[in-house]
Amino acid sequence: MKRNEINKSRRSLTRRDFTKKSVLAISAACTAGLIGYGFLNTKKLRTIDNVRRMGHCAPSVIKTLLDINDIHNTNLVLYAGAMAGGIAGSEMECGALTAPLMFIGFRNNNLTTISEKIDVITKAQSYVNEFTSFNGTTICDTIRQGGMPACMKTIRNFNKPFSKAVKNPALPSDEVKESYALLMNNFADNKFHCAHNVLKNLYGNFTITQEIIDASWVFIGGISLLNRTCDALTAGVLALSSVTAKIENSYSRVSRMNRLLRHQNN
Repeated sequence: MKRNEINKSRRSLTRRDFTKKSVLAISAACTAGLIGYGFLNTKKLRTIDNVRRMGHCAPSVIKTLLDINDIHNTNLVLYAGAMAGGIAGSEMECGALTAPLMFIGFRNNNLTTISEKIDVITKAQSYVNEFTSFNGTTICDTIRQGGMPACMKTIRNFNKPFSKAVKNPALPSDEVKESYALLMNNFADNKFHCAHNVLKNLYGNFTITQEIIDASWVFIGGISLLNRTCDALTAGVLALSSVTAKIENSYSRVSRMNRLLRHQNN
């Protein structure tokens, strides 16, 4: 009688031990997987975290770029606020496109030579092309037709086309370089930069910083000479954003906002 009870107890303990060890093994595997994913995708994870607590594409993306480059600058995040959901509207370029373009301009400031300007234009154009290849479009409204999953995919994957464009930009032909050089010289001689002229005319009404001047440079010629959205409009949006935007930092409020958006509740 006692022997049977002892054997049953041993079998029971064995099952419990097996279950416990299995749970521990699964947990360890999951933890290791997450840690490995984190090491390999720190930029993507940081982007996901930023958008979960900030809520919108452009400020979340530029905050990620600032974070991974160890730059502390809240002004750039504020400038990007009104770029979320397209430049002045959803029929314009996606904020996950325009925010990295702002960052390119910000990091490549004090451009003095024509070759430096062409280099920045080349990187910006390459990002536009890489972004288009990855997402099929640059237009916010077209991306949004796929719903929130499409927007989130665009945001969390922005760094792949961005890094490729910055590190290995598609180099223009000598003929194109020559055309750009002539154009840049003509712009410089006539002090022609739509975004900068708009911003400089706003002195006294807005606080126009060197940061906003630098960040707006790549929008020259309708986004890096691509004849897209006029940079005079973009500059106005940046200026308005500098005084109206606020930086969200709440997972709960963003979660509530997303629930409302899913139900098309404004």
